Amino acid sequence: PWLLPRVPTVAGTRKNDLRLHDVWKILDNLRRSLLAPGLVLLLASSWLLHLRVAAAVAAVVLGVLTVPTLSRLLLDMVRESTQPSRSFLGSLGGDLRHNAQQALLTLIFTLDQAWMSVDAIARTLYRLVARRQLLEWTTMHQSAQLGHGSRVQRRLWVGSAACLAAAIALAVYDLRTLPFALPFLLAWASAPLVARWLAEPAAVPQPLARISAADQRLLRRTARKTWRFFETFVTEREHFLPPDNYQEDPRGEVAQRTSPTNIGLYLLSVVSARELGFLGLRQSIERVAASDATTLIL
Repeated sequence: PWLLPRVPTVAGTRKNDLRLHDVWKILDNLRRSLLAPGLVLLLASSWLLHLRVAAAVAAVVLGVLTVPTLSRLLLDMVRESTQPSRSFLGSLGGDLRHNAQQALLTLIFTLDQAWMSVDAIARTLYRLVARRQLLEWTTMHQSAQLGHGSRVQRRLWVGSAACLAAAIALAVYDLRTLPFALPFLLAWASAPLVARWLAEPAAVPQPLARISAADQRLLRRTARKTWRFFETFVTEREHFLPPDNYQEDPRGEVAQRTSPTNIGLYLLSVVSARELGFLGLRQSIERVAASDATTLIL
């Protein structure tokens, strides 16, 4: 309704005063909800067509899943970095690994995401038309339950059975398209096992190896530069509260706002600066007391 010229109100309807940008954001959210179902439908339909179509669609879907990862990698490579090259390349490799893992998990759970999106769309349309169960919802705790008898596990195993049935049907219908379909079907069929593996508690971390002298110097320089931000901007002018950010380019500007997260990070930084020797005990107490006085007033 919020995409129409007139929108609903308590008294009836009124003219829609949303900006074009706001309308685009609504449309983009609707588009995102159809992405997973669209990918599954595109793949499934291509398996019933010509061999070249199945190959082309498989390449397109893989591109949809991998292009964001490659784009982030390219941007990180061309972005100017003020850190040493070793640190930059190390973080770049870590980002690449995490982004690749995210792309793989997206592929594995695409079928389940498609089913959830279709189910949510159908439920929403029915409830809006029937005006029933409008306040029914599932908590995050309930959604995160992955026990053997949970609804999530049952849904994932149903998807695995559907993948097995699809593989058998393709083998009977046209064996030539099966090589392009099998990687996707195997990935989707593994979803319940991957979900159970992801839900396992993390292993207890082992004691870290001794940090080298070079790494210690790098970490200490980074910590000193981090503390310099608070040392420079948390002043009486800012009422001893940390500003949200400092914009260096195109001109130096301090964001005249803060948040509970910023304040908490600043107080932790004061304690860390004291432990690292950047601050004396009296300076630490004065900084914490000044910030507390301002927050008590607020």
